[in-house]
Amino acid sequence: MDLRKELDSFIKDFYGYGNLKSDIWFIGMEEGGGATLEEIKSRLEVWKALGAGKVVDAYDFHYRITDDKGKNFDFLFRDGNPAVQRTWQGLIKLLLSYKAETYSAEKIKEKQSNGWGRLKSDNCLLELFPLPSPNANDFKYTKWLGDENFTRENYKKENEKPRIQGLQELIKVNQPKMVVFYGKAYGDKYKAIAGLDGSDLLELKITSEKTAKVFVGSPTSYVFIPHPTAHGMSDEYYQQLGRELKEKI
Repeated sequence: MDLRKELDSFIKDFYGYGNLKSDIWFIGMEEGGGATLEEIKSRLEVWKALGAGKVVDAYDFHYRITDDKGKNFDFLFRDGNPAVQRTWQGLIKLLLSYKAETYSAEKIKEKQSNGWGRLKSDNCLLELFPLPSPNANDFKYTKWLGDENFTRENYKKENEKPRIQGLQELIKVNQPKMVVFYGKAYGDKYKAIAGLDGSDLLELKITSEKTAKVFVGSPTSYVFIPHPTAHGMSDEYYQQLGRELKEKI
């Protein structure tokens, strides 16, 4: 495998999981994972095997990729009893609240198992930057490529503009009803994707600790929320925000 060539293709063309024709999209900073070179090679190979599309089916993808010990990631989708993924859990709570569906731990697990990031689901999960990393400070690709210039900083600087333009094009073509951006650290980049300068955002006080910002537009509205793993993100937050978004969008 020509790792650099495969990574360049992945960076250019892969955006995430799910149904681009769905009404609700979620856009984050980058995906977790990518702890070992073996896992990254597996991700690249499986992505190509699934057609190298801009999105793939999250279930199919995670069942086929493997880590350095040859184990796959079916634990995220194991029917009936998946390991709850913390970021997804919060987004699922918001989606179900927006759809006026009551949720429980079992309902969240069922949604993650069978209706999350699927090609025929009611949601789409995209990332601003495509290369997965275990955390925001860990970037192993420099070592794996043997290229001191391929740092996280340079990777983001080089790819920020084309990735923003790529997401803008996906939104323009598919016209989702609502795009939810999560995580404050990349707020300026999220606003760039939405084509907003921030002055036309409505701030909603959801709980005593947390707010959300909303732009109600046609055909697409934009919502900006804290990262689901941030302190103070509660059931009350997702339920109240879901109700308010349902009234406005």
